[in-house]
Parts: sequence; structure tokens; C-alpha cells
Amino acid sequence: EWKKYQRYQDNLKGLKKQLKKLEERFILETAAEKRRELDEVLANPVPKPEVLLISDFRFPSSLTSLPTAEPVQGENPVQEDDADEDLWEGEDDDLLGKDEDEVGAGEIQDVLDDLQESQDFAHLVVQVEMKIEKT
Repeated sequence: EWKKYQRYQDNLKGLKKQLKKLEERFILETAAEKRRELDEVLANPVPKPEVLLISDFRFPSSLTSLPTAEPVQGENPVQEDDADEDLWEGEDDDLLGKDEDEVGAGEIQDVLDDLQESQDFAHLVVQVEMKIEKT
């Protein structure tokens, strides 16, 4: 009886060992294949597109103004058309002419606060990114 049990245990250990070797080999083969794929991708890089100045970009209306339910009877939904408004009217030009040392933290914070309130901030972000790329 013990001989049968010991043969069974030896067979079980041998099968586990073979399975472990196969799993390790599979993982190594897969890792090597992925490394080859990565090298192929890195060998053919895609050029980074240039940032273009978007002069008339507007974000869609805020999500809170989207109609989620039927309007109440007698209530007329008001839609704002601010496409003709220029909310910034040269405010972005105040910082564009200054050096990095001349711009104070207070001015930067004021600009950041204005950016958060405006739907137009993407235009200025692109300008700031272009300014940073130039320096």
C-alpha cells in the first residue's frame, strides 16, 4: 500500500514540476514576444502633432443646463447665446508680454480663477502651452 501511495506522490510531484516548467516557459515566451512587439512599435514612432492655435473654440453648455426631464408647464426654458461675447477682451494679453519673473503669484491665481469660471479657457490654455514651448 505504501509503495502505491509513494508512487502516486512521486507522480503527482513530477506532474506539478512539469506543469510549473511549462508555465514558466509560456510566460517567458509570451514576455519575449511582447518585448519584440514593443521594439517594433518603438522602431516606427509616430511624430507628435503640433499644437495649433484654436481661436474660436467654445465648450458646450454646462451639463447642469441640459434638459433631464420634461419642463414644467408654463415654464419657458431660456437658452443663452454667448457666441458673440468676448469674455476675455485682451485679458490674456496682460500676461503674454511679461517675463516669467514679472508675473506674480497673485496675478497667476487671478488668471486661474478666471479660467475656471469661463467656458473659453481652452483658448488660453493653448496660448500658454505655445508660450511654454517657445521658452
